[in-house]
Amino acid sequence: MSASLLQRFWFLVALMAVLLLGLVWPEGGVQIRQAGWIIPTLVALVLGLSGFMADTRTLVGQAANWRAILLVFASVYIVAPLLAGQFAKLFSHAMPPAAAAQFFEAMILMAAQSSTMASAIALTLLARGNGEFAIIVALLTNLSTVLFTPLILRLALDSHEVAFETSRMMQSMALTVVLPVLLGQWARRWLWHRTVAMRPALRVAPQCIVLVFAYTGVAAAAQSLKGDVVVLLRYAGCCAALHITLLLGNLAACRAMGLDAMTRTAAVFAGAQKTLPNGIYLWERFFPANPQGAVALIFYHAIQLFVDTLLVGWFDRRQDARGDERGGARDF
Repeated sequence: MSASLLQRFWFLVALMAVLLLGLVWPEGGVQIRQAGWIIPTLVALVLGLSGFMADTRTLVGQAANWRAILLVFASVYIVAPLLAGQFAKLFSHAMPPAAAAQFFEAMILMAAQSSTMASAIALTLLARGNGEFAIIVALLTNLSTVLFTPLILRLALDSHEVAFETSRMMQSMALTVVLPVLLGQWARRWLWHRTVAMRPALRVAPQCIVLVFAYTGVAAAAQSLKGDVVVLLRYAGCCAALHITLLLGNLAACRAMGLDAMTRTAAVFAGAQKTLPNGIYLWERFFPANPQGAVALIFYHAIQLFVDTLLVGWFDRRQDARGDERGGARDF
């Protein structure tokens, strides 16, 4: 493999490696999750780096970009669950009723989650998209998950027992999401012009952290992923169909709304991605009777990283073609 190809596709190669590692050696991923502090710390680091690279005035201004925000919310909490239910019925066709019910439950559990905290932001910045908007929608969708995720599960699965420890979760979000962004913005004020030489490394750091998330996610469901090959292929096909449909739908909606190219990049990624850690938590706590509960979460997480990484170059070239530049996101 040439140096240029390796530079372009190193993340995909590393992603496949960590996914395989999670299958053959899940113990390391389990230990990372059981430590309790590693994953939140890494999420906080990604958000801190994102806050450091984001232009402050633009970050504040993106909070008023209500049309794009509503688009992402509609994709994450309305369109994704509705499509997931339909695709689940399609891909579970001819399965025994009990297995089809488990399949549907697993897909809805995945589709009810918020957008990602790390990968959507990291990939948006890598594609030179609107990183400030990616941060805003990541914050808003994750803060609102305490309301929307249980509501979706209740409506789709009649799971009245699903609930969040709201105060504890909000406190955790404040420490791992809001505070790091604020600290990143504070550090930007004093250190921005002193970090020019470090920016290539800062650009790669979020991607490396995403690889850790992928490894721990696969490790969490390693036993389930060793099950019936036909069933696993059904999950893979269903998750791929859902993600690609969301990507294309969001892209079409962004164009119809006249959003600029950089905001389109952020909205397409954020509106089509689903977070993994919270889904694993809900599966372990509220759906332990479904052995396939984590399979949809894992497959969707892996597929979104793989597909969206392939799209980074396309979005990046679109930015160049349109000459659409803005300092904060471009410098990353």
